[in-house]
Amino acid sequence: MEEVWFMKLRYSRVAIQDLEGIREYIAKDNPRSAWVVASFIRRSIHVLERWPYHGRATNQKGVRRLVVTNYPYAVYYRITKPAVEILAVRHTARDL
Repeated sequence: MEEVWFMKLRYSRVAIQDLEGIREYIAKDNPRSAWVVASFIRRSIHVLERWPYHGRATNQKGVRRLVVTNYPYAVYYRITKPAVEILAVRHTARDL
């Protein structure tokens, strides 16, 4: 049987604050939607455990960008084997 290998995920303080801010902002109008969007963002991030190069390189050295499926959010991260460091989660209309 083939061994399955996963990277660890580490979140910066900024990324944690971004995730909480996104959820709180959406929850003001629709708590259920906030839960759904937060779920999609988390699933996108967890893809990086197995496929850390899934996102595209950015013009910042070592920083990659993964766009969240179905929502206008992007996850910015750095691969620091044996972990993927989540740097920020931003609306795609905002710069990193």
